[in-house]
Amino acid sequence: MKTNLLSDRKLLSREFAGAVGLLFLTAMLGILGGCSPGAGIEGAPAASTETSSGTSTTSGTTGAPSLTLALTDDSGAKTSSISTNASATVSATLRDAAGALVTNAVVTFGTDTTLATIFPAETALTNSSGVARVTIKPASSLAVGATTITATAEVAGAEATGSANFSIESTGTAGTPTLTLVLTDADGATVASITGVAPGTVKATLKDGTGAAVPNAVVTFSTDTTLADVTPAVTALTDASGVATVTLQPANLFNSGATTISATAQVGTAAVTGSLGYAVGSVAFTVTAPVLGIGEVPLSAFGTTSITAGVSIGGVPIDRYCTSLDDVLLTCKLTVVFSSICGNAGKAVLTSADVVGGVARGSYRDNGCDGTDVITATVAGVASPTTTLAITPQTTGSIQFVSATPSSISLKGIGGTEAALVRFKVLDTGGNPISGKTVTFGLSTTVGGISLTPSTPDTATSDPDGLVLTTVNSGTVSTPVRVTASTPGATPGTTLITQSNALTITTGIPDQDSLTLGATKLNVEDINGNTTVLTARLADHFNNPVPNGTVVNFTTEGGSIVASCSSEIDSGGNSGCSATLTVQEPRLALDGRYTVLAYAVGEESFIDLNGNGVADLVPNEMVDQNGASTDLSEAFRDDNENGVRDDNETFIDFNENGVYDGPDGKYSGVLCDAARSSADTCSMYKAIHVRRSIAIIFSGSTAVISKIAPEGDIDLGSTPGAATCSGGSRQVDLRIVDARGNPMPVGTTIVVTATDGTVSEAVITQANTNVTPDAGAVTHTVFIRDDSSIESTLNPVTGVTTNACVDETLSGVLAVTVTTPGAGNIPGTVSTRQFPVVN
Repeated sequence: MKTNLLSDRKLLSREFAGAVGLLFLTAMLGILGGCSPGAGIEGAPAASTETSSGTSTTSGTTGAPSLTLALTDDSGAKTSSISTNASATVSATLRDAAGALVTNAVVTFGTDTTLATIFPAETALTNSSGVARVTIKPASSLAVGATTITATAEVAGAEATGSANFSIESTGTAGTPTLTLVLTDADGATVASITGVAPGTVKATLKDGTGAAVPNAVVTFSTDTTLADVTPAVTALTDASGVATVTLQPANLFNSGATTISATAQVGTAAVTGSLGYAVGSVAFTVTAPVLGIGEVPLSAFGTTSITAGVSIGGVPIDRYCTSLDDVLLTCKLTVVFSSICGNAGKAVLTSADVVGGVARGSYRDNGCDGTDVITATVAGVASPTTTLAITPQTTGSIQFVSATPSSISLKGIGGTEAALVRFKVLDTGGNPISGKTVTFGLSTTVGGISLTPSTPDTATSDPDGLVLTTVNSGTVSTPVRVTASTPGATPGTTLITQSNALTITTGIPDQDSLTLGATKLNVEDINGNTTVLTARLADHFNNPVPNGTVVNFTTEGGSIVASCSSEIDSGGNSGCSATLTVQEPRLALDGRYTVLAYAVGEESFIDLNGNGVADLVPNEMVDQNGASTDLSEAFRDDNENGVRDDNETFIDFNENGVYDGPDGKYSGVLCDAARSSADTCSMYKAIHVRRSIAIIFSGSTAVISKIAPEGDIDLGSTPGAATCSGGSRQVDLRIVDARGNPMPVGTTIVVTATDGTVSEAVITQANTNVTPDAGAVTHTVFIRDDSSIESTLNPVTGVTTNACVDETLSGVLAVTVTTPGAGNIPGTVSTRQFPVVN
């Protein structure tokens, strides 16, 4: 507490003024009373009497109480200064207004706490002599300067105050505060290391610059937490001897090394540090040999058993040290790793386990070890004695087909993939793979020279996964083929046999009559950036899918198209690929129709009339089902769609001779053999471009709407006022095309309404088509029905009812609204036309 000196001055002035006034009044009363103070004068002070209640009883007039302070040193002599290594006694004498001593009154002291400290407390009771005493001492060895100690008390409701000035003087140059650390064991002996079973106690002694102990100071400890922990907390208070104590506990049982523990504290304004080096030693422990849950009996093939191992220190389960050691928790989670010879080879699966109650409980599962295995338990690099486990041999239960890759291979000698890898798996009676079993292979047919590799002998031995492999090599004849696999069964004299899925041996290249080309939008709206997707589907001579990666090339008369795509076989077993055509320049065709050509390296088609598997000209097999020749020219893009190649049309120069070549009268393809085909059948080329063309219309957005039938107005034929309504339904044929006469874009909506009559088929959607302008796909038919009705009237005079045809609308219009789909952010275009309707 710091004293407010201004407040103290005011109190002293008030006390001085009061004292002067009291003296003046006493003198005057003495004169008036015959020099006898108080005699015969009402209100004069009477003699006082001390009490034990902190007050005094008086008669007559009272003034202010007083509080006088005095400082004495250790010898009792008055002093106004204290050295930094000494103390002083403060005595406060309390008197009431009449000057009588006041006992048992509470006196409160205060001073500048940065310089001095009041002991044992800042309050004290006055004794029988009216004196209250406290002790003051320097706040620290560095505290030097002058200040004031004040005291306040209350007497009969009036406050008494007092103060005394003093100084704290240095005894000379102060020393440096120190913080000294020492490490001891459980017996208090000084040590330089700790272990998991023998932690240490760290004592940090804090002294000021004079060498005096500093009590009640906070000391903060720190160390390498990978090696040790400070417990129960990293901070501690110094005791009366200036000593702060913590426990230093290894972080676990196994880490070892040397490090330092440091401590920091504050003495006055000075920071004090200290440190101590120490070592952490690991604990020696033992691991028992693994114990099997099945005991000493053999484990069945692919069976499972529990496996345990104990871990201890000096015969005591290690968990004792992991749970509590001298009431200090120790982190020492242990994992036992079980391993074995077969486990290292992938023929057994062993699980590791944490130690609980001094024991680790794992498991062992056979995975084809087949014999004996040697098992070891290891903890933190410490290995146990080994345990041997016997395992019952496997019994062959089945052999399974796994895969054939690829499932289709090319005929021998045509340049495609000519071999397929076929896999089988040998399993025991429990469905587990068996290694080391001999499997014999065979083929369902060897026509055309189909063979296996290896062929001598045609056997293989199963690997650790039970797998056996053989290779099928194609021949010169297209055919399905299967591989047979067999192995001896569990019972002597029995054989387990299985067969692969069908493996196809084929040409592997597309032929002309199997190539198909289609488009998602045959009549795409002529808006820049609009697209349509073209898909080419391929198959070979035997209509089997061609291998993945067969390249199809594209060229277009208008717009832009992706140059090529590579075929893939889909989940349905069909081969094909797609390319995107984008609407853009060039747009040179006056009719708005643009030819796209798709082509790929393949072979010509033929019908194998004599079944020899190759093309022949005798009999002539180079014709299709309709008798048309299948002999091909070089591919060209038929821009004018006349079916023949004109001089200004692009062609694909397959033989690269610089000129367009027509059909050569020979078979171009791989299915031709000079030895087996009829004479002069085979072309010098073993391939040719197979091709397909398709016309894509860039349909305009503005519709030209006309009525084909009926001619003139649409007459519904009713006769208003007649006894009957003769009107009926009329067919209206509408022709709706773009400005070039082509169909409107696919997805265009045509809405027909009427103000006279009722329209059926009122909403029509333009189909996906590339028909020519004269085709019927641009004609749309609707029906409009007369809406007149018969109205009956009763004559109330004659009682006769007459009928009359009534039509509230005698004329109107048939309205046609055409809206194109648009593209992207571009909205569709709306076109309208109306046609008169009469009755």
